[in-house]
Amino acid sequence: MDVFLQLSGSDRVFLEEIFLPAIDEVSLSVSGRSELSDFFKILGLPEIKGIPERYVQLCETLGLMGRDVLQVIPAGILKDHIKDAINALQNALCETEAAEYLVTYLSIKRFLQGLQKSCIDPRVLSQLIGSTIHETTRSALNSFMPDEAGHSDPIRYSMINTVTGRMTVESGPQILTAPAEVRKCIKSRYVSGKILQIDIVSVEPKFALHVSGKTPPKDVYDHIARVILENRVSRSQAKLITLCALYGQSARKLAEQLPEGVNPRHVIQRTRQFFDSDRLESRLKSERRNGMIRNVVGRPIRVLSDDSHRLISYYLQSSAAEGSLLMFARFIQETDLTCIPLYVIHDALILDCEEKSAQRLLDDDHFKFSLGDWEFDAKIKQVGDN
Repeated sequence: MDVFLQLSGSDRVFLEEIFLPAIDEVSLSVSGRSELSDFFKILGLPEIKGIPERYVQLCETLGLMGRDVLQVIPAGILKDHIKDAINALQNALCETEAAEYLVTYLSIKRFLQGLQKSCIDPRVLSQLIGSTIHETTRSALNSFMPDEAGHSDPIRYSMINTVTGRMTVESGPQILTAPAEVRKCIKSRYVSGKILQIDIVSVEPKFALHVSGKTPPKDVYDHIARVILENRVSRSQAKLITLCALYGQSARKLAEQLPEGVNPRHVIQRTRQFFDSDRLESRLKSERRNGMIRNVVGRPIRVLSDDSHRLISYYLQSSAAEGSLLMFARFIQETDLTCIPLYVIHDALILDCEEKSAQRLLDDDHFKFSLGDWEFDAKIKQVGDN
């Protein structure tokens, strides 16, 4: 793995090679946050920077960029700093789990960095903003306002603002908090193109079933209602029961939602048995080290002792969050369709597709994502006005 000092744009300086054959290269930035900033925070380690912090601040004050930054740092100080940064990176990767997770982390990060600006219809957006009363919602909608070329700002996600790695928006269009109607404002850059949304169906319960060694049914909640609970509840009620079974929500509140004569504790227990939740919880407790467990793809999750009852919740939410991103990244990398990724909404991907590619996706009734040997059903729909 080659380590570079990123100066600006494509301008960079080779620093050193570190043995990690699964990754070609990583970069440290002379200003701002490096490619590995979030990775070190996830591991609970101090962030490493391309140049000493005091010089980052100095260069920002002087307005220096690129190679000009290197002119204000004494050569000896820069050399010692880079040596320390390389040592910190090597020490972090001494643990096999950390080295393996770096591959996952960079795959996700580079996919997110590859998301493109969306084309926005300002007339439709303005109408939507004008009909919105709540100021918070108006602010989220305003974040989609296009530039003179008709493009939104680029979106930047954060992977470190939540315990589980569930993403938040750092800057750009607030797609995670804006109302679903905002998708009607997105238009295709292709002639007769379409904006599509691909949703992974019931991703968290399906992760739970894969982890337990079972092949998930296409419709988990329907299966629970019909087979596990013998048609005593509806599909929507089975979904509520699943939330209680996996995430420990109150049986007392659930009772208000169930048909008369259905014991909430009984159906929760039957559903927990279906997911093998007791064994998963026991395994996570035994695997916890220094207050930390790892999700399916290797991300460390810090769980305080007071949060032990949330082990399954954290584990499944984190696994689904990063697992979904890996599946999206692989799809974009391997597809022969003409599609541009625009936004991720947790377990959904919004694409701008050329007409024929869009139709191929819409006609696919058995579309699946895969993560290793595990398969996840997905549903595809058109959004927007194209």
